[in-house]
Amino acid sequence: MDRILFTAEKISEVLGQSWVGSPVEGVENVQIDSRKCGRGTLFVPLKGERTDGHLYLKDIAGAGTKLSLVDHKWYSENRGLVEELVSQRDMAFLPVAGTLEAMQQLAVYHMSLFPDLTVVGITGSNGKTTTKEILGAILSEFAETVVNEGNLNSDIGLPLSVFRVEERHEIAVFEMGMNREGEMDLLASIVKPDYAVITNIGTAHIGMLGSRDAIAQAKKQIFSCFDGKQTAIIPADDSYSDFLAEGIKGRVVFYGPEVSGPVRLVSGFSIEGCDLEIEGRPCHFSLPGEHNLANVRAAVAAAVEMGVDSALIARGIDSMKPLFGRGELIKGDITVLRDCYNANPDSTEQSLKLLRFWENRSVAVLGDMLELGDASREEHRRIGGIAAESGAEALFLFGKEMEEAFEAVRTSGYPGYSFWTIQYEELEAAVKEYVKKGDLVLLKGSRGVALERLTPLLT
Repeated sequence: MDRILFTAEKISEVLGQSWVGSPVEGVENVQIDSRKCGRGTLFVPLKGERTDGHLYLKDIAGAGTKLSLVDHKWYSENRGLVEELVSQRDMAFLPVAGTLEAMQQLAVYHMSLFPDLTVVGITGSNGKTTTKEILGAILSEFAETVVNEGNLNSDIGLPLSVFRVEERHEIAVFEMGMNREGEMDLLASIVKPDYAVITNIGTAHIGMLGSRDAIAQAKKQIFSCFDGKQTAIIPADDSYSDFLAEGIKGRVVFYGPEVSGPVRLVSGFSIEGCDLEIEGRPCHFSLPGEHNLANVRAAVAAAVEMGVDSALIARGIDSMKPLFGRGELIKGDITVLRDCYNANPDSTEQSLKLLRFWENRSVAVLGDMLELGDASREEHRRIGGIAAESGAEALFLFGKEMEEAFEAVRTSGYPGYSFWTIQYEELEAAVKEYVKKGDLVLLKGSRGVALERLTPLLT
C-alpha cells in the first residue's frame, strides 16, 4: 500500500466542508485526470476551456476511486448523480467553493507538514525546466531531493508537484511558471521558497502580460514571501537585474559570465555541449549553447549557496541528460536537434545560433510562437530575419503566424531554400524531399505546434 497523503477527515478539516457520503479510505494520490484515477485517489475535477472534470465522475467510479471534490454549484445542480454514486459505488464527495482553490489549500497544508524541508523555487522566461533539472541532478548527489516532474509548474501543476514531497526528502526544487499577473504570488505562497532563482526576463507570455516590464514585475513576485532569511539568486547580465534585486527582504546573490564564480568553460561550444571545470573539477555538460551554460551558472550559484561541494556539483552536471524536446540531440544518418517543447522569440533565437556549430548542411524547421498577443506579427517577422542570417541552408516555416517570418525571409535576400505552409502534411512532404544524409535538422516551435511529429520521418 502506498503512503497515505491525507485522511478524509483531515481533508474535511483543512477545507472546512463536510463529506456527502461516508468516506472509507485514505488518499494516496491526487489526480485531475480521470484516466489516472484508481483506488486511493482523490479526484479534483477542474472546469477548463474544452471540458469539465465533473463529466467523468462515473468513469472514476468504474476505476475504483472513492473520493472526489466537487464544485458547490455543480453539486446543487447534480444531486441525483451524486446520490447514485454514493449509494451504488460507495463514493463520497466534498462540495467546495472552487475545486482548484481547494487543491491549492491542500498543497499549502501538505507543505506545512515539512518545516525542515529546504525549498528552492525557479522561475524565468526561458531555461526554468533545464535549470531545475540541472539543480535537481546536483542536489540529488548531496541530499534526498524531489523535483517537480516535467513542467508541472502552474497554479494547477505546482500543487500536484507538492503532493510528491515525502518525509524522507530534505530538499524540494520547484519550477514555477506563470502567464498572468498575480499567479507567481500565489505559487510563492504555496511553496514559500528558501532560495529563489530567476533565470532571465524575456518575452515568453508577453501576449498575456503586455510588456517585459510587466513580466519582470510578475516574476519578481517569487520573492513575495521572503522575510529576511531567504536568498534571491539573480542573473547579473539581465537588463532587469537591478530592478529584480531592489527591495528584497533577504540575501541577494548575482551570477553570470562577468561574475566571479566556480564555473569555468574549458572547451568551445559544440552541438554536443561543452566541457567545464567546477573549481578545478572537470565535467561535461551535454546541452548545447551559451543559453544552456547560463542555466548551469544559475543552478551552480544556488548549489554553492546551499553548501554543496564542488565535486558533487561536477558529478551532478555530468549526470544531466536533455529532457524531451529541450536541446535533445538525436543522432543518425540525419541528426535531429529536437528543441520543440516550447518556443518564444528569445529561445528561438538561441536555438538558431546552434546551427553554426554544425559543419555540414543545417536545416531549420520553425513553428508558430504562441501567446505573443499584439507582438506576434513583429516578433515573427524579427525571427524571420534572424533565421535568414543563421547559416541554415533551408528554412521550413509552419503555421499561420510564421507567414510573417516567411515574408521577412523572402525580402531579406536569403540565398537558401525557404518554404511556408499551414498544412502539416505539406510540411512533412517538403522536409522529406529536401533533407539528406549528413544534415542537421532543428525542430523549434511552441508546444501547440507539436513539431516532434517530424521525428519518425527524420530518424
